[in-house]
Amino acid sequence: MELITLQLDLARQKETTEYVKSYIDFAKASGYNSILFYLENAVRTVDTAFLDESTTYSLSEMAELVRYTEAQGLIAIPGFENVGHMDKFLAHPSLSHLSECLASDDNRYYTQGPGTCGCTSHEDFYPFIDKYVEDVLSIFPGKYVHMGMDEIIDFAICKRCAARMKRENKTKADLFCEHVIHTYNHITSLGKTMMMWDDIFEQMDVAHRLPRDIIFTNWNYHFVPEEPKGHWLGRAKRDWFSYYDALGFRYMFCTMAHPASSPFNSDSFTDYAMKYHPMGAMMTSWCHADDFYLATYPHVVLAGAQWNGRIQNEADRVRAYASQVGSEECAKLLLSLQLPLFFGGEWRCDVASRCEEDGFAANILRSQLAYAMEKLEGFYAEAEGLSKDILADIYAYVFRCYCSLKLCEIGTAIFRGYFTEDRDFSRPFAALDALLEKQDWLKAELDQVWQRYRPGILSRDNAFENRYALLPRLVSQIKESALKNAGGGVLTADILLHDGFGGPRCEVAVKYEGEDEPIVLYNGVLKHGMHTIDVAACFTLHYAIQSKPVEYMLFSVFGEGALYPMHFRLMQNGKRLMAATVETVCGSVRNPEHILIDDTRFAAMGIEDGVAHYNDLSLSRKRHTVKVTFMPETEYRIR
Repeated sequence: MELITLQLDLARQKETTEYVKSYIDFAKASGYNSILFYLENAVRTVDTAFLDESTTYSLSEMAELVRYTEAQGLIAIPGFENVGHMDKFLAHPSLSHLSECLASDDNRYYTQGPGTCGCTSHEDFYPFIDKYVEDVLSIFPGKYVHMGMDEIIDFAICKRCAARMKRENKTKADLFCEHVIHTYNHITSLGKTMMMWDDIFEQMDVAHRLPRDIIFTNWNYHFVPEEPKGHWLGRAKRDWFSYYDALGFRYMFCTMAHPASSPFNSDSFTDYAMKYHPMGAMMTSWCHADDFYLATYPHVVLAGAQWNGRIQNEADRVRAYASQVGSEECAKLLLSLQLPLFFGGEWRCDVASRCEEDGFAANILRSQLAYAMEKLEGFYAEAEGLSKDILADIYAYVFRCYCSLKLCEIGTAIFRGYFTEDRDFSRPFAALDALLEKQDWLKAELDQVWQRYRPGILSRDNAFENRYALLPRLVSQIKESALKNAGGGVLTADILLHDGFGGPRCEVAVKYEGEDEPIVLYNGVLKHGMHTIDVAACFTLHYAIQSKPVEYMLFSVFGEGALYPMHFRLMQNGKRLMAATVETVCGSVRNPEHILIDDTRFAAMGIEDGVAHYNDLSLSRKRHTVKVTFMPETEYRIR
């Protein structure tokens, strides 16, 4: 392959120049021939001198890193964003007028402030961003330039763009193509070759309209079977590399450096890509403001060796990992762990007020992680130098996943107490205290790692400290809620989520008899805790309620996508009540009568079409609501 690239994300977390140089050395030793410096606005130019020095680099500092890269025989590739991911630019008062989203606009339901996208219809937009790109490019001698263009969630939604589309009889896809062509002409006029991410083609099918010498970089960070599953709501699918080969494009496949060096993504994506003709491979690494690159080192080494043809068997894989962690036994353990990315579950949830019921898949992974943590502690105690720091960073991610799964188990135990009116929460509270004790030890170790690798460098948005402050606050909240909710009741919801990649929101509210208004129990994203490892099926949620009689409940879906409720029931004062009647209050609800049947049937609430959502933001603001009443279990009949 022409390019074997390792990416460094300098946009979300500043690193010392000494560390960046060591990372360049590491890339070269691991078989990479190029470095992509993902920058966004991480470099201060004459026109952007207002950028914060504590989070950005001067042009001369960046030039020093580029010279060092080239001196090691590696190609230095700058990574810009010139339409999406411009939020840090647009947040500055002198540039906020270039945003698609202004404070007075009725924006996407989750957008606040200036949003993420610049407005390509604004007359001042291209003069600013083109000049910035030129200024930073002046220090990069290589021919490749990555112009971003991923995740443009707020593209072409402002009044200017709407007026332009109406005036010129164009679509959002037309405006995006024009932006790509403008960027392409600008980059090629500077004698460079343009790269771009390709995820937006799932929502705007326009690749066939673009110049064939643009290099597409296809990112996918999950397990990749015979064909990629897609990124966005609806997961529009295409065998992308077969398609690009047919159209005559060059392309790269981009994996993610895993935060605990689990290799499933690079292994599976490489297998898929090698059926075709990629010009290169890239190992990306993102958002290390609350952890370090260190945990990815074994994975980076393995992928570099794979892409250079140096991995022939399992023993080679073990040796690649062992070179970083110090022992083959530890290497085998890490290679056996297959932890999901973006693991969420119950990590940020008060599981004494809302809890996903524990399940078999979670139990399996939790047991595996408990064993792995014990083994890692032993390896950590014996390790020295870089290997010790790598294991500390890996342990942090393993512990984070374990916490999420353990909180699910703890929440289930607390709710079991509600069902049985058991006021003794000593065992779940002891489990919470054990998590805090483990985290205190871990945080003390990681504080030392921070001082070794980032002396004088601040964590972006204080992400590092905030991450470790979360669990103590959450534990305190869970204990308080458990004692307050004891003696009340439980609302249970069975939900089907056949694909968890999207982010549909829901609101759950209960109207008690004698109260004037329903009380909201939850408002937010509703996903299966195991969705990131492709576990999609029925899952059960419990919500703590008061002991007062319930007149009805309201279940609302909004945002992008649909939800599929199966059944609702109550447990109050030792009595079980089942859904008795259901009424569509508003929006799109299909088969609401299925909610009254406690089997595998389900209702469908919301709009699944991802392309429709992208083209019409008003769809994400619509509510789809059902009203449900309840009856004693003895009156329920199986249908």
